[in-house]
Amino acid sequence: MEERHAIQTSVDPVIFTVFDGQLHTLVVKRTIEPYKGCWSLPGGLVDTEQDLDLHSAALRKLKEKTNVAAPYLEQVETVGSASRDPRGWSVTVVYYALMPRPEIALAATHGASEVRWEPVTDGTAAIPLAFDHEKLVRLALERLRAKVGYTSVAVHLLPEPFTFLDIQHIHEVILGRKVEKKSLMRRYLGSGVIEEAQGARKEGRMRPAQLYRLKDRRTIHYFTRTMEGPREE
Repeated sequence: MEERHAIQTSVDPVIFTVFDGQLHTLVVKRTIEPYKGCWSLPGGLVDTEQDLDLHSAALRKLKEKTNVAAPYLEQVETVGSASRDPRGWSVTVVYYALMPRPEIALAATHGASEVRWEPVTDGTAAIPLAFDHEKLVRLALERLRAKVGYTSVAVHLLPEPFTFLDIQHIHEVILGRKVEKKSLMRRYLGSGVIEEAQGARKEGRMRPAQLYRLKDRRTIHYFTRTMEGPREE
């Protein structure tokens, strides 16, 4: 009788944040084979004893490997093949997570010796990643950019309170292009996604800007129209 090997099932969260005017993703340095000493996404195998579902498995791996509890997590795609892992046929479920400016304490544990934020350039992490994780970052970024066009997901990367200039900046960093500020103002104020917060912030030579916050960080709002680009002069 032909011997059959079980297919490995894993979760791979791609965690995005923005600081220093740049999109970053979280990576860990592996302490186990395969790819010992290489950088990878903070994922891992599903534990049928601990994990009630894939979502809880992704949250667990994040916490175990990085000390991060992601406030927003969304499933992107399922990827599988006989070549993506040298141990054999494997399937992984890709997620992306969004975090405001990273002022949390990162801690590498459970198979990782280091954890750090890595800039995203040319659609993926700026350094080589183990397995097919560069491809997974691209898939997650494609999904994030698509959703920014018709949802309020981008503002979940902003620490509160924020200004409209912050909203414009976060959209431009994610999309890699200019966006129309007035269109964004109509979009967010007209939908009731945000509300005024106390106080104002001085931004350059302009008069102090009104501060805002999300009405509900637990949900994503879907707009009726896609976002506009910059107007031509």
